[in-house]
Amino acid sequence: MECLQLRQLEKSWFYFPCNIPNCVIACAAMEIAKDASIAILGASVALGGLLLIFCGFLFAQAASFPKDTTPDELIDRYRNAGRYGVYPFVFSLLIAGLSLAQLLWPSHCLFVICCLTFFALLLWTALYGTLISWRYL
Repeated sequence: MECLQLRQLEKSWFYFPCNIPNCVIACAAMEIAKDASIAILGASVALGGLLLIFCGFLFAQAASFPKDTTPDELIDRYRNAGRYGVYPFVFSLLIAGLSLAQLLWPSHCLFVICCLTFFALLLWTALYGTLISWRYL
């Protein structure tokens, strides 16, 4: 069974050969790229929104402490925890932009980058949440 999409992909400049023995599996992976990109777009924006809300909560908590009676170390602890959350938030917006670019200009290479960076975002967010909850709060 031949796969026209895979043969066209092999002729393009961004083709990375892989060891998939069955052409049907390779074609099935290319057919889900649009759906997966839409899912990555929605999930990265949603995760970015949750991170932004959490960071805003931490900044509001830091601002709500009375400065006269609260040690500066405690206030700085909450501010730093909020600042550290801005990095995965910006990364989630970058992934949303990458997945939107994948939808507008379909590319196998861009799809792989979107998937890998989204998995990295999930790992980074889990690590951030765990460390902030365990160490700072």
